[in-house]
Parts: sequence; structure tokens; C-alpha cells
Amino acid sequence: MSTKLEKLTQGLNKQFSVQKPKITAAPAVMAALPNSTGGVERVTLSIHGTDHERLASLEDYLRSLGHRESNRSLLVKVALRGVEFTPGLVEHLRAAQAEDGRRNRATKTKQ
Repeated sequence: MSTKLEKLTQGLNKQFSVQKPKITAAPAVMAALPNSTGGVERVTLSIHGTDHERLASLEDYLRSLGHRESNRSLLVKVALRGVEFTPGLVEHLRAAQAEDGRRNRATKTKQ
């Protein structure tokens, strides 16, 4: 036997049935921007206060050289392209890992 509450609930479920929207797949390849030579892949970065300060310093430096238009994305690109691949880079890696506080097994270095 069903109670009045159960009958009412069943009636409401039928009345307010929700159809799930169809999910379509995203395009496999992003369209290139008009002023670029290839597609753009968006990434999200989490940076700490010292990194924000460093970005601000980089922006100030570029402005002092007359480059007025910059944004965080452009500044990160400048930093990535300007980094030199030397053994000293490992010190920056370790400092960033310590500040981040997470362990990343994939970036272990040989001792």
C-alpha cells in the first residue's frame, strides 16, 4: 500500500521529469586565431605571491624599455622563451616545488 505522500511524490516525479540534454563532442582541433600561425591551447596556472611580484617586476622592466602593452599571458611567454636550460634551473625548480607544497614524482632529479 502506498501512502498519500508516496502517491503525491510519484505524481510530481512524472510531472517534472527532466530530459537530459544531449552532449556533443568538442571539436578535436581548435581553429587558429587570425593573427597566429597555429592553434592556441589554453592552460590554467596557479602562481604564488612571489611569482606575482616577479611578473610585476618583469612588466615594469619592459615598460621602462618602452613596451607599454603586456598582460600575464604575454609575460609568461616571455619568461618561458627567455629561460636558459642550465643546471642552475634545477634550483628554481626545487624552490617552486617547496613553495607549492605538493610532491611531484615526475620531476625527481638524479642525484
